[in-house]
Amino acid sequence: EILPSSIEAVKKLEPNMIDDVWPPFTYTLEEMQDLVQLEIDLEKYVTEMRAQFIVGQADLSDWDAYVEEFAEIGLDEFMEIQENAYERYRNQN
Repeated sequence: EILPSSIEAVKKLEPNMIDDVWPPFTYTLEEMQDLVQLEIDLEKYVTEMRAQFIVGQADLSDWDAYVEEFAEIGLDEFMEIQENAYERYRNQN
């Protein structure tokens, strides 16, 4: 038996639930090689800068420069690879 409190909780969460759950995307060999390095570089930058923001070595007034650096690291290329993989997924279904 479902408790009324469970039904109420689901109703509250329903607007925030996702519509589709995607399986992992498939990538070409070249995309995989690029993704590995891009993910390493992006994660390293995020981790380093998070620590610097927390301990005060980087000021939040430098936020725009922080965000701009993502383009230099290759975020656009990373997103292009993801978008291509998503399009392949969509075309298969």
